[in-house]
Amino acid sequence: MFVSLWHFGKKLAPEETADYPIEKAVEAFCLELKKQTGDTIKRIAEFLGCGFIEAEEVRGIVKLCSFESLSSLEANREGKLPNGVETKAFFRKGEVGGWRDTLSESLAEEIDRTMEEKFQGSGLKFSC
Repeated sequence: MFVSLWHFGKKLAPEETADYPIEKAVEAFCLELKKQTGDTIKRIAEFLGCGFIEAEEVRGIVKLCSFESLSSLEANREGKLPNGVETKAFFRKGEVGGWRDTLSESLAEEIDRTMEEKFQGSGLKFSC
C-alpha cells in the first residue's frame, strides 16, 4: 500500500516530490498511524464494511476492484484528470512484491512494525 501511494504521489506532483526522500515519506506515513490510530482503524473498517456485507457481495466487490478489472477500463487507460495527470498514473505493474523495487528491507520492516503495533486488537490482519 505504501509503495503504491508513494509512486502515485510522485506522479501527481513530480516537482514537489522530486527531492523528498522515501525515508521521510515512511516516517510521515507511520507518524499518521501512530497519532490517529483510532480514526485510521475506523476509516478502514467503514471502508471495508466489516460485518455488514454478505460473502457473495464481498467476492463481487473484490472482483470489481481487482487490479485487472480497474486497469482494463478505457477511462483508466486513456483518460486524463482536469489537471492533466493521466489516469493511468493510478496503476503500476500490479505485481506482488513490487515494493522491493522501492523500499529497503529496513523501511519495509518499519512499516510492518508500526502497522502491527497500531492495528493490534482491531481484528484487521496484514500479511504478504
